[in-house]
This record gives sequence, C-alpha cells and structure tokens, in this order.
Amino acid sequence: MILIVMMAIATLPAQALLPEVEVNVNPNLELFAVLYILAFNGSDPFIYAPQEYIQDVLTYFAPYKDHEAVEFIRRVADKSLPANVREYLIMKFSDRLVFLNYLPNETELGELEKLADFARKSNFMAFYNAHKNEYVKMSSKLERILECASNEYEKLFGRTYSFRAEVSYSLKIHPHRLIRNQTIYYIGEAYYHSNFSFYERALAMTHLFAWPFVEDLVNKNHENFENLSYYLGAVRNKLPLPSYTASSYFKQVFAEAVSEHVALKCGIPDDYIEMRRLSFSYMMFPLENIFEGIQELGNGTLYLHIQKITEDMKRWATPKNISRLYERSVPVVGFHFVSRSLYTGTIIIVYGTQNPDKSGTEADKETAYAVKRRFERELKMMYGYSPRIEVKADKDLTEDDLKQNLILIGGPVANKITAQLNDNLPIKFTFNGSWTIVRNSTAVGTIKSFRIASGNITKVYPGLNALKDAYGFMEILKNPWNRNNYILVIAGVDRYGTKNVSYFPWRQSYAIESDSYIEVGFYFMAE
Repeated sequence: MILIVMMAIATLPAQALLPEVEVNVNPNLELFAVLYILAFNGSDPFIYAPQEYIQDVLTYFAPYKDHEAVEFIRRVADKSLPANVREYLIMKFSDRLVFLNYLPNETELGELEKLADFARKSNFMAFYNAHKNEYVKMSSKLERILECASNEYEKLFGRTYSFRAEVSYSLKIHPHRLIRNQTIYYIGEAYYHSNFSFYERALAMTHLFAWPFVEDLVNKNHENFENLSYYLGAVRNKLPLPSYTASSYFKQVFAEAVSEHVALKCGIPDDYIEMRRLSFSYMMFPLENIFEGIQELGNGTLYLHIQKITEDMKRWATPKNISRLYERSVPVVGFHFVSRSLYTGTIIIVYGTQNPDKSGTEADKETAYAVKRRFERELKMMYGYSPRIEVKADKDLTEDDLKQNLILIGGPVANKITAQLNDNLPIKFTFNGSWTIVRNSTAVGTIKSFRIASGNITKVYPGLNALKDAYGFMEILKNPWNRNNYILVIAGVDRYGTKNVSYFPWRQSYAIESDSYIEVGFYFMAE
C-alpha cells in the first residue's frame, strides 16, 4: 500500500493535525484489473495501462488463465453489453472491493471467494509488489496535488476533509466519490502516460473532492439560487441535459469552477485549465464568470462571498437576454451538433463526387458509411437511440437537404458543398502548389486554440496560418442555409487524410490532426 501522510509540526496540538492525504493502488482493485486483463486477453477499451504491464500480467498469470475467477469477471463485464452498461457494472463491482481488506484475508466473501482463491494460488501479491515502484511513481505526483488542494479547500470553505484515492493502475473505472467518517474517497482510474493525461487525472480528483464542499455551500444558500433557474433553461434549450434541478446544476458548475481554481493554485498549467474550461462551458454556463469570481475573492471564505456572486449572476444575464448571451459566450462545439440532430431526428452525410479520380469518390463514399456506423453506435451508447442518418452524394442534395444537419465528407476538390463553404470555414483549405489546411480566424468572432503534442499542451495564437504537416480536420459550424442547424466537416488534404481523421470534437469546435500533434480549438461564430 502506498501512503503519504501530511505531517504536522510536533508542537501543534492534536486538533491542529493536518488531514491525511493518500493515493493507494488498491490491491483488491488491481486484482480485479488483473482478472479483467486475463478475461479479455489484454484487449478491451476498459484496459488502461502500458502495454508492457499488460504483457507482464498475461505472462505471470498465464498458468491461471482458466481459473473460475477469470470466467466470473468475464460474466461481470459481459462484452456483449453496451459500453455504458459495462462501465456502470465495473464501477459498482469496484465499490464492493474498495472497503474490504485484501481478499485472501477476508472471510465470508460469498462469490468473491473466487477472487481470493485466485490471489492465493497465483501469489498475486508477489506481482503487486514487483510493480510497486510503478505505482509509487504514479501516485506520488497526484498526492502532491492533493496535499496542496487540501489547503486550498480550507481557504475557500474554512474547513477540509481527509482525502483518499483508491485506484486501479490498469483498469478504467469511472471516477466517482464516497464519503465515510470525514474522509472523501475517490474511486477510479489513475494511470497517466503523459503530462496531459496527468492533468486530466488531477482535475478529476479535485472536481470530485470539491463536490461535498460545494454541496454544503449551495444547500446553505439555496435562496440565493432560487431566481437563477433561467441559466439552466438556457442550456436546456441547446442540450439534452440529465434531469438536473437548478440546485444540482449550480452545484456542478461551482464544483468545476472551484476545482479549476484549486488546480491552478496547485501547479496545473493555465493552458490546460483554460482549455478544460472552454470544453465544459457548453453545459456549465456561466462557468467562466464564476471561475473569475472565485479568482478575485478577497479575504474570507466563499460563504462570505456567495451572495455577491449570485447577485452578479443576476446582472450578467436576465431571463430576457439569457439565450443571446449563451450564444455569444459559449463556443460552438460538437455536442451542439449532436443535440440538434437528436432534436430534429435527421443527419445527412454528404460524400463528394467531384474528384477527377473516381477511386477517390469511392474512397469518400466508404468513409461516409464508416462515419454513419460510428455515429449510430456512439449515439446509441450515449443516449440510447440515434437519429435517422442518411448518406447522399453531393450532386443529389436538394435545397431542403441543405437545411438539415449535415456531415460533409471530403475537401473542396472532392465535395462541392465543402467547396461552396471553404472560404468562410474557420478551418479551411488553401492551394499553393499543394493543398494545405489553414486557420481562418477572420471567419469567426474569436478563436482559441491549443496544441497537444508529446503529451504536453500549449496555447497557440492562430491567424491565417498554413499547417503544412496537418493531414485532416473536423470542425463544427452553424448551417448557413438554416442557422438553427449545424454542419460537421470531415476533410483531409487527400482521401487518406479524410479517412484517417478519427477524432470527433465532442467538446471542441474543431480538431486538426497530424502525425505529431492534435490541435483543438474553440470559436464563437461571427454574427
């Protein structure tokens, strides 16, 4: 077990002892992860570890791959189930394991005795201890963030908790929290392979640990939020949100704002936090304003300042102008396209037929049908259903078709609809001896861009810049033939670039891909 305890100065009285902070690669969770790797032979979307580690599991535990515990886990996370159902089952099974002692030391385990028997016979702890250095390297960096976060929560709320993260190194467990005896537990995944994924793990923890503080803050100031429900209404007009009440909605927004404030104070780079804030603003309006309000706090806790913040929210927007303010303040992102498509019930995927090389047309047609299958699968997984998705050639589009939610496949040489839009696309093509992808910031009101390369993130300042090494992009924009609907453009510098663009910008306005980086950006459409 990995344990870092914040030590108090010896002369302080007992009640002044600082809270405990611990990140623990839980042996029971990792035992579950090992069985999961064996159950699916190291290949499954929920296996989340370095390939070397996965291979070590498959090699070390090879003599036990037919143990009844392996088949038991194969049934627990039945691969025939939808991904969201499997995610839920993995999460609930993990909760059964977290608060037990190491399983071989427990009694009356019922069906979990299968796992304990596997652990005894395979000498699981020998494998666990052999990898302890990897666990320590991962956990110690996260613990330093949480130690700092504990102090920041106390500044904001006048109190703090003990924090424990019970994690798996190699299994993707949906992050969630539990509270026991003044200790907040984070249960979830923790492995990170780069600075960028480390930031993601750290923010997931600070968000979940912030929630109990924020819940108390909002509950005690419920009356201050009663007349602000129109903020939630503005978001509901754009997105199929869960069944939030105004209170639960504002808890979510404030928890994210507090999390980002704390993470920034604790050394997470501003570029990452700004990108994350933009990524969530579509469903957490007005996250930017609340984050800035917390940044500007003077002396005293949030309890002393919450009335001013809520009064400011009434000035930022009124029920009459809230929808227009949302349009101006929130970037156009992929979820707007998805939400509108679910509402209208129709998506038309348009492949180009203009390429003089007819094999290029056939390639784009194949890509169109691959996109159709992927969208149907992902939307059914997320929402339980998919709109009607039709594939058409650009030459067959009617005037009414142009007004629908469209997915355009191919650049201006291949697709005549893309060619019509190209000059006004925020990300467009230009030709100067060869086709290149260009940032066209004059097409939008504001654009903010971030490049992710070698596991790091940096903000970039786009003008009319050619990206000579980029091979393809996806972008979302308002449909100029019907401003209520949206267009998603999927295009590459050639048919192969179009086919290989696989990153759908759910939370971004666009994503550009190259062999060495991904660039994501956010823009606010010009009036």
